Amino acid sequence: MKKMLFIITLLVLTACGRVDQVVKIPIEKVPPKFFDISVMENIEWIESPTFKYETFELRGIEGKVAILSTPWKVNTPNKYMIHLFGNDIPSGVVNVIAVKKDTNEVTQAIYLSDSKIQAWSPGSVPAVVNGHADIPAGMKLPSKGMWALNIYVGENLFGQIIVDVK
Repeated sequence: MKKMLFIITLLVLTACGRVDQVVKIPIEKVPPKFFDISVMENIEWIESPTFKYETFELRGIEGKVAILSTPWKVNTPNKYMIHLFGNDIPSGVVNVIAVKKDTNEVTQAIYLSDSKIQAWSPGSVPAVVNGHADIPAGMKLPSKGMWALNIYVGENLFGQIIVDVK
């Protein structure tokens, strides 16, 4: 009986060790379940064109989806704004799934500057005003080369933007 009491006391004391330790839970690196690499099959690997919207120079598909035309540098976070256009912009969570040319490496492009981690989503589609919605997003990519930013709203591909990371 004394041996049993000793073991229980030892377990309780061990379990009640330091409570100030921080447990880090890894952010999910696996792409969302709805992503299918087959969306890359017929992609044209040419950097998306730029166009003017109001006072901004954007890169993407005019009238559909674009980001600010800010130069991309390897592993360097920068502020971009995701612009969605059209009278039928769906509501839902926006996901950006980056895929590298030739390797089909899939990665998170969104960079959450407050926590210094990468994620799949910068948030949900805000209110659409005059056929336009924009979502602030920090982004970074891990290596040089051509990357496709697959922009999803909900589980549906809304558009693809090709960027060249220097």
